[in-house]
Amino acid sequence: MLVLLSRLRLFPLSPAPAKRFEFKVIEDDSVVCIADGLFPSPSIQLYRYSDNDSKSLQITKEVKTMIKGESGQYEIITSSVVNEESLQNEIATHYECVLSIPNTNYTLHKTLAFQKGE
Repeated sequence: MLVLLSRLRLFPLSPAPAKRFEFKVIEDDSVVCIADGLFPSPSIQLYRYSDNDSKSLQITKEVKTMIKGESGQYEIITSSVVNEESLQNEIATHYECVLSIPNTNYTLHKTLAFQKGE
């Protein structure tokens, strides 16, 4: 009896970059981060920091994320409410969107700045 053995070679996964990556303000009180055309499934984290405090804090409360995949590509949308009471007078507060594909070195960043209105 002959047994045919074959070698299986594994190649590292190469991520498909975002066709679109946007971070914007909607309805004057929310930020939304949108990316599409990605593979494999991406993730987004939102961070906040101010000009007088360089330490960024991940936003975990009131964050909504939706991921949908179609034809081998993923779209991700993440949003959060900007609490105007937490903004400081005359000091800019920055929100950062970090898009990544887990288990790869693919990462993109976008930042928005807010300042409390009079």
